[in-house]
Amino acid sequence: MKRLGMVAAVLILLFLSAARTAADEKIDLKAFEKTVDRALKAYNDDDSKKFWAEFAKIVDAIKTKETFDALYVNGYKPIFGKFVKLGDLIKEKTVLDGEIGAVFWKAEFEKNKTAYIAVNWMKEGNDVKLVQLQIQKQE
Repeated sequence: MKRLGMVAAVLILLFLSAARTAADEKIDLKAFEKTVDRALKAYNDDDSKKFWAEFAKIVDAIKTKETFDALYVNGYKPIFGKFVKLGDLIKEKTVLDGEIGAVFWKAEFEKNKTAYIAVNWMKEGNDVKLVQLQIQKQE
């Protein structure tokens, strides 16, 4: 009986270690950049449906045209204009491993050539989805 308990304990530890290792794997940054690019193209096109399609289910309550218009069309766009391109990754602020994280890039917009984009993300099954996308002036 003691052996069975020890075997069970070892198996549980191995399982927990494997689960933690899987959670700690880094996301595929190139694939995630494509997700962000699709969201920013939708931002440029004022297409709330395509924009929100890149977001996690956890934020379903805010995935409305009204929220999109308030935050992005009437909020960010008058200040920054249309998105032009992603710049360098801001590595010291970026977290690419775990179940949730954040990615920061320098970015160029029509009205602000030195902005940055902050994106919170989470894993949703095998996908990495946006939770929040902010456009900010560089400090």
